[in-house]
Amino acid sequence: MRREPTLLFGHSELVAQWVLERIPDVQTFGKCEAIGVGNAETGRLYAGVVYHDYQAAFETINMSIASISPMFATRGTIRALLHYPFEQMGCNLVAAVARSTNEKSIRFLMGTGKRPGVGFKRDGILRHRFGQGVHAVTFSMTRNEFRKIYGVENG
Repeated sequence: MRREPTLLFGHSELVAQWVLERIPDVQTFGKCEAIGVGNAETGRLYAGVVYHDYQAAFETINMSIASISPMFATRGTIRALLHYPFEQMGCNLVAAVARSTNEKSIRFLMGTGKRPGVGFKRDGILRHRFGQGVHAVTFSMTRNEFRKIYGVENG
């Protein structure tokens, strides 16, 4: 049985910097919160999630993820990482963006016929988002979709 990775709280600045170093299309997150995923004993990160561009009036937030291995992405870990914006912050929508050529990220967010992925829905294309000829795909998940997919009770 695979052991659940540890969620590492209280190091937003360090985790956000770690994620920035691994996402070439992002220069800054601005004001953000971040959660690391890794080994609490060694402090080694396997992944980091940054929640940024929070819009309280619209109950929306963006989420950026970087990892050095897909092994962090257990159902329990993903559920916990999404629990933060939906249940703790009260967001109704979490958005994510991936480079249109980044097939791994797109499969991770949406899944394929064989693998379910995280459960995000594809919203559309932002043309030239990352420079001329470099397009982005936008994704989102609502609170109700999160609750249905991950079995979280309403309220």
